Amino acid sequence: MLRSGESLFSAVLPKDAEGRGALSWKEGSTIRVTGICSVRMDPKTTGQGGGSVQPASVSILLRSLDDVTVLHAPSWWTRGHALVVLCIVGALTFAALAWIFVLRRRVEQQTQAIRLSEERLRHLSQHDVLTGLPNRFLLNDRLSISLKRISRFDSALGLLMIDLDGFKEVNDSLGHHAGDLVLCEVAARLRSSVRATDTVARLGGDEFIVLLPDLHLAVEAESIADKIVSAISEPITVESTEVLISVSIGVCTSPAEGNDAEKLLQCADAAMYQAKAAGKNKYHVHRDGAGHC
Repeated sequence: MLRSGESLFSAVLPKDAEGRGALSWKEGSTIRVTGICSVRMDPKTTGQGGGSVQPASVSILLRSLDDVTVLHAPSWWTRGHALVVLCIVGALTFAALAWIFVLRRRVEQQTQAIRLSEERLRHLSQHDVLTGLPNRFLLNDRLSISLKRISRFDSALGLLMIDLDGFKEVNDSLGHHAGDLVLCEVAARLRSSVRATDTVARLGGDEFIVLLPDLHLAVEAESIADKIVSAISEPITVESTEVLISVSIGVCTSPAEGNDAEKLLQCADAAMYQAKAAGKNKYHVHRDGAGHC
């Protein structure tokens, strides 16, 4: 179909155009017929309608496609194409936002996993695996901080070195599994016998140590040691078997014994061995090279 002004004419292509595949112009193109063409009129409808030739009764017969010149191709940017492009852009935008959301979630999950792993490693490096109590590394750190607070707040500090009496017999008679249960129960009783601000640490084996910071009077450490002796002496039930165990405790206080962490640990250890030598199941206080039970 060809349009000229307001008139629309039908155009007939030559027969050889059928074998040329796609035409050289698209629908809506502005073309110019440069060659010779023929006009065919339908005599039945030519005179109808006001006595003038009607465009509908006229057909233009093109001789050759080479006689057709394309002056202007139609714009690709049609309403339908614009809608398609808008849908594609919207889909790509949605896919990009979804991918960004997925990546962000993955980054957050990996960051959380790394943070939890770091916290777990930090906890394992500072705590005993069996009882969950602080180990020697964390104890030394807290002891150092507590010693600095003594001079600033004019308070006292207590250090209790604890060793279980007869623990080897428990392992030999009931096995190491029962011994581990006893250690866990002892750790729980130690925690319940002190304040929440105190530190109960396991040095290894059947040795524990309790750090008592911010005491008003050094004698308070002795009452806590006596409380621990009574708590541990209660029977422990392990696999339907009652186990009787006791503790020997060495008590050392600061500033009475100085403010050196290593010296305080040595004094508490020495006092603990004196408590064992005095009959066990008791505490011994170290004071200026001497002591009393």
